[in-house]
Amino acid sequence: MYDILSPHPDNRRLNPRLRLQVVLNEYVWDRPYRALAMDVSEAGVAIQKVTEAAVPFAKMVALEVVLPGTNETIWASAEPKFDDVGRNVHVSGLRFVSMARKHERLIRDYLRERRERLLRLFYPTSRPISRFA
Repeated sequence: MYDILSPHPDNRRLNPRLRLQVVLNEYVWDRPYRALAMDVSEAGVAIQKVTEAAVPFAKMVALEVVLPGTNETIWASAEPKFDDVGRNVHVSGLRFVSMARKHERLIRDYLRERRERLLRLFYPTSRPISRFA
């Protein structure tokens, strides 16, 4: 899709996203909504949630998410960059506006480790074997 392993020429993102499926809480006007994170980058996240009758519009939302393999709850504020409201599903692209430096570092390290793991998995390197060692 839009991970580092399959770049698309029409992909205009500055930060490559990696697929991710984790449940999070999105707070719109202090009201929680359960959502599914579909992909994440250092700059933002795409989420999907069930379409509800009255989802209010907000210029800023709060996010609460736990990355897989970590015990740390990440809190961030984000601004919606796009919304696609369908019959059953509401998809939003959110750009991070602010979060604690510790959480920024946690996301950056998580993404770097995932990219490295994917590269090792799909593009294994051959290691030369020395006849002298």
